[in-house]
Amino acid sequence: MNPSHTPGPWTMYEHRPQHATVSEFNINAKCSAGQGYASEGWFYLVNRVNGGNDEECHANARLIAATPDLLDALNQIALLAEWQTTGPSKCSSGPLTAKQATSLRLAISDIARAAIAKATGVQA
Repeated sequence: MNPSHTPGPWTMYEHRPQHATVSEFNINAKCSAGQGYASEGWFYLVNRVNGGNDEECHANARLIAATPDLLDALNQIALLAEWQTTGPSKCSSGPLTAKQATSLRLAISDIARAAIAKATGVQA
């Protein structure tokens, strides 16, 4: 799949401006020259994630920063579900061998749990 969104990783950056009562959270993305960007480096993807308090802002920023990881996990789960439903030779992304499907099945739990942990801030 060729995403049209900014590729990951996305990271969260927290700072509290002077005299502010709530921290500000930004979402940064790393870009590489040749990926449609003029130079390599980090840039603001989302500036000032809002919420009612620091805890809510932090949770919102974590969830946004985890979006590429969550999307990747869902794509992997969908691929395995398609393989199990249609058979190994009819996958839209190309045929999978039984060995590839087994490897995918074993990795999906880890991929999904890592994405959920990044989104929630809670290690499983």
